[in-house]
Amino acid sequence: FFFFFCLFDLGLKMSLDIELAKKQQHTDEAGVELYRTAGDIVNRAIAYTVSNCIAGTNTFQLCVDADEYILGEIGGLGLDGEHGNIPTCISVNNCACYDCPASADDGQVLRAGDLVKISTGCFVDGHIALEGHTHVVGVVDKPMTGRVADVVVATHLAAEAVHRMFRPGLKSETITETIEKIAACFKCSPVRSNFICNMSRFLLEGSKIVLNGFDKEMPPDFEVEENEVYNVDIMLSTGRGKVKEEGKRPSVYQRDLNSNVPLRNTPSRRVLSKINEYFPALPFTTRGFSVEERLGLKECVDKNLLIPYAVQYEHEGQYVAQLKFTLIVKAEGSLRVCSHPPPFVTTQYTVVDDELSALLADETAQSHAAKDGPTEPLPVNCNADEYEHI
Repeated sequence: FFFFFCLFDLGLKMSLDIELAKKQQHTDEAGVELYRTAGDIVNRAIAYTVSNCIAGTNTFQLCVDADEYILGEIGGLGLDGEHGNIPTCISVNNCACYDCPASADDGQVLRAGDLVKISTGCFVDGHIALEGHTHVVGVVDKPMTGRVADVVVATHLAAEAVHRMFRPGLKSETITETIEKIAACFKCSPVRSNFICNMSRFLLEGSKIVLNGFDKEMPPDFEVEENEVYNVDIMLSTGRGKVKEEGKRPSVYQRDLNSNVPLRNTPSRRVLSKINEYFPALPFTTRGFSVEERLGLKECVDKNLLIPYAVQYEHEGQYVAQLKFTLIVKAEGSLRVCSHPPPFVTTQYTVVDDELSALLADETAQSHAAKDGPTEPLPVNCNADEYEHI
């Protein structure tokens, strides 16, 4: 009983400490610099991962290498405070999100023409930078076309439009409407369960949430305010935009600080103690966990101490593209600390809405939507003969 009480007391103290840190939203000059530092690391990690997205590579190794790269970069900062990485997930083709293979057998071998969604992130003194980039495994001198190209271009244009309109006073329903309109222009659908939300230090999901597409049940409407930080996560599909689990075991979890209950099993108590010490507030991967520690996860999930990040899929034969970035709202516009240009694709469709076309062509709107990151397309790698079967 004493052990249970101590574990509960530790969790409660940890919860209070992190809740205090969450309220300390730092978007002054020093705070913005920390966000940009984290964003710079993530930008380089995405470029590093894309350069290794070659036909024949296993997604498990790509995730491991990306996480190690980020941790290595963070270790070289020499800064005070809490630093760490958000697990890299690589979801291919109709897999929508959160595929972080626990082993090589659990991973997928890339082929030429695969649509690869790379999602990763890191935090510097609790200031979180997240990035999701969609890459096509192909060759430099031959652009990808067809439905893959349609959904990639639609996702990038939706992200660009949302970024340009993001400023104080923006109404949340306008964001969803914009994503819906651009998706329709390319005969694509928003993944309606995916969302954009505000963030703060050590907190990935705040109270302001806006879905990518209109649904029967919508979160409360809100207005964007100055000095807020958002995780802008846009996900479009060539299908209906309805994703579901297909039985693949998740390997990314997050501690739910709203829940503190005693555990019966020894493996469960041990793994929770490890999570409380090393991953108290943000997502982590169980890739390096022992067999005993993994056995303890079930009771933790059953008692709502851990939130599993379910691997979700669109229908077979469809494609899902994602673009995600951290954005800081300022009076004069917004700063996107994670950014990469789209891969080499071309589509037959274009934005036909006059208002949105004007927004995307407006140089003034572009000047108020600053970006940190490369401006040239990232490399595309695979042998030309491997590409011919597409």
